[in-house]
Amino acid sequence: PLADVKMAEANLALERGEIEEAQELLEVVVEDNSKMSPEALIALVDAKLGANEPISTETATLVAAYAQEQRGSELGPELRRVHVLAQSRSNQFDAAFETMTQLRPRGDSPESGKLRSQVLGLLTENADDITFMRLSLHQSPTDISERDDEIANAMADRLLTLGFPDLAAPLIGKPAAGSADRTRRVLL
Repeated sequence: PLADVKMAEANLALERGEIEEAQELLEVVVEDNSKMSPEALIALVDAKLGANEPISTETATLVAAYAQEQRGSELGPELRRVHVLAQSRSNQFDAAFETMTQLRPRGDSPESGKLRSQVLGLLTENADDITFMRLSLHQSPTDISERDDEIANAMADRLLTLGFPDLAAPLIGKPAAGSADRTRRVLL
């Protein structure tokens, strides 16, 4: 089948670091609406995230549809993860946080801390100031404790830039691991 061939070619292109070619091939597989389409969509979103490229609202909506359709399958957790990240990368931050909240009670995402960290990183990097402030300050202490040190530093840096040192302080109050600690000391 054509989808299998295109998927294999896309995987080879990804291994060679030919992101644009891989994305084109993955888009063909996704549009083919075959058994390989959900897997291709996961790879496409991950490739776009890795290349720091925007993701269209249409792609995020398509991921949502596949995540719902495949929720009980082996690809279900991966599709839900990619759904949240696609929403975030298409600047649908409210929807991304809502989707994460819906996923948490099911407990089927052992990497929820990593996912939340990625979403907070995308929020810090891409959201307008109002959205960043509203959503970053809306996080619970548990949510904040799940983010990684680099993300906490980036959030604190943005809060400091916006003129909110008191809000930044809790994010950088504890020593960080590795190279993040030097950055944290500079921020302090």
